[in-house]
Amino acid sequence: MTMTPEDKELLASHIKEIAKILYKNTPPKKSKPLKVSNQFHRPATRTRLEGFLTYAGAGPNPGIFLHAHKFGYDFETLSMLLREGGFRQIEKSEYMKSNYPELRVDFASEVAGVKYGNNYYSLFVEALK
Repeated sequence: MTMTPEDKELLASHIKEIAKILYKNTPPKKSKPLKVSNQFHRPATRTRLEGFLTYAGAGPNPGIFLHAHKFGYDFETLSMLLREGGFRQIEKSEYMKSNYPELRVDFASEVAGVKYGNNYYSLFVEALK
């Protein structure tokens, strides 16, 4: 099923309005980066790669940690796909650091703020179309 351009535009406007409502109604203390890296039980792994793959749902015990991911992207690959999709001004962002305050809703995800050392597991990217 393919969405019509009108439906896509309507959906985009609704998402933007929902983000504004969430941002406006979130107490300031909740909109700061969360320290959740130790909140989730992860099975023991032998190497960092096994640990990451388990987090992504593809390790030695796939799918047991916060459900399995279906896709994974690095900045280079996602940028290429966004360009092919007609997006421009593609930039890396960071957790809760969107250029658009109404989109600083990363805290709503249980895992967006999870880090390994100083690095986030999640990739934050902004692009304009």
